[in-house]
Amino acid sequence: MKIRLLLLCFLLVSALCLVGVSTAGAQINSGNYTQLDQPQIAGLLPDSPLYGFKLLWERVVDAFTIGENQIERNLILAVRRLAEAEAMEKKNLTDKAEKALSRAEDRFQKALDKAQQIDNIDTQAEIIDKIESTVGKHMQTLNQVMEKANTNAQKGLQNAINNSSKVLQKIQAVKMKVMEKRQNRGNNNDYTNIND
Repeated sequence: MKIRLLLLCFLLVSALCLVGVSTAGAQINSGNYTQLDQPQIAGLLPDSPLYGFKLLWERVVDAFTIGENQIERNLILAVRRLAEAEAMEKKNLTDKAEKALSRAEDRFQKALDKAQQIDNIDTQAEIIDKIESTVGKHMQTLNQVMEKANTNAQKGLQNAINNSSKVLQKIQAVKMKVMEKRQNRGNNNDYTNIND
């Protein structure tokens, strides 16, 4: 009886994993970052006992995600972490909201690190603009949430805003290096920000 139950659980988890891989592949292979412009639903939240499995599964999918898809995946997951943080803030679970915000910052940093590894300067510039735009939207969201947050939550949110500012400064420093590379190769095209 125990063996059947274990086998059934294994098959169920395997089926869910296969569905997750095909869904993750469909999300990432778009290459146009359209998911970042859509409202994100947090899904399984940090206060769920199954949340750890969600994070574990994301790490498994990360291991099989390659190339520029890693950048898009990190940005998508960063935006999801922001949605989770907002949901936790609404439930007054500030510690879980802060952890979700920290995970979002980590994902933004991973996306920036991967973007710097791209050889094509034009592609690199385009992706860095998208990262900058996404972090800018993130900061706007943080400021909006902070206005509504209680006093306890405001400290954590202020830390998240400060961390986001640091990430934004890093992005701008990388952007300056990309501008220099473009100028050095003799490209007369101006490097413009998507937000302009």
